[in-house]
Amino acid sequence: MNSQITSKDISVVIRGLIVGKNDINAKRRFTERCIASIRRHLPEAEIILSTWTDQDTDSLDYDILVLNEPPKEIFMVHSGGEVRRITTNNQLITSGSGGVKATRPYILNIRSDIELYGSGFIKMFQTFNSGAQTGHFRKKIVVLPTYNPRRGRRFLFNVCDWFYFGVAADIRDLFDIPLLNSTTLKGARINNYHPVEENFGCEAYIWTQWLEKHGEQTVPNQAFWSTEAFLASERSYAQNSIMAPAHLLNIRCLKMPRAGYGARPWLSQGLYTFNEYKHLYNLYHEPKISIRSNPFEEILYRSSLNIRRFVASYAPNLHQALVNLVRKSNGSYNLVK
Repeated sequence: MNSQITSKDISVVIRGLIVGKNDINAKRRFTERCIASIRRHLPEAEIILSTWTDQDTDSLDYDILVLNEPPKEIFMVHSGGEVRRITTNNQLITSGSGGVKATRPYILNIRSDIELYGSGFIKMFQTFNSGAQTGHFRKKIVVLPTYNPRRGRRFLFNVCDWFYFGVAADIRDLFDIPLLNSTTLKGARINNYHPVEENFGCEAYIWTQWLEKHGEQTVPNQAFWSTEAFLASERSYAQNSIMAPAHLLNIRCLKMPRAGYGARPWLSQGLYTFNEYKHLYNLYHEPKISIRSNPFEEILYRSSLNIRRFVASYAPNLHQALVNLVRKSNGSYNLVK
């Protein structure tokens, strides 16, 4: 591997739908903006667009186009009764077929509505991969932060699936797992749909299947909890990933540019902060990473979560209005309905 990674060393796999291509508002042409940002900040990178056969790709600026047949749709019901489409196989197919075409030593795998405004993820990769490796990858992969169970959502082995950067062979290995099989879903049906809690959402399915492929014991479903599993989940994060918020990686999700998954942890529903990731990292690595106390994260984050949960419990309509106000003020198109 090169000691200094440059854009010519990177294949970028853009996967998913072509978002907003013909929108009259240029700001909402998210996939065009995604590609333009890669050309601007990774000028010598190889761009692989992995999408579906029914998508309009004319005039888009890619190097390699991979067209995939859409998989059969899978739906599950969530604890609140909402039925959602599970896109696990969509991601596995587009990521897998795109990764196979990559010719560079590193792969950046991103959603088609992610924009770069720098290359901070390269610095993160090199900083946290300077010592001996303790996980299953050749080098830890860079991802956005996931939920910290100490704050509420007790999700285990749940790695954010919006953005991955790492050694090409490692990224290919991550997606070299079986597709989700709709005929083997578990749990009694609710209104004809299996509950996601007795199965896995996309993020946890990918991470648990990959770990189990490498001989690790994970959890039987998304609702499972034990202290032992919690510690194993955190160990898997520390040994195999580098979790950093979007502003340090220099990326933004165009649907939620400043308040989305990992953009501002203190505006989230309880993501790991960067300092919390460093603490996990230091449990399993030498040399240790220095950690500078951040009172904003430590005090205001906890306060904002407590206030948010109190309002959600006693005034749900007000909570929805406030969440949407914050999201709109941060440029988000993803509003609570």
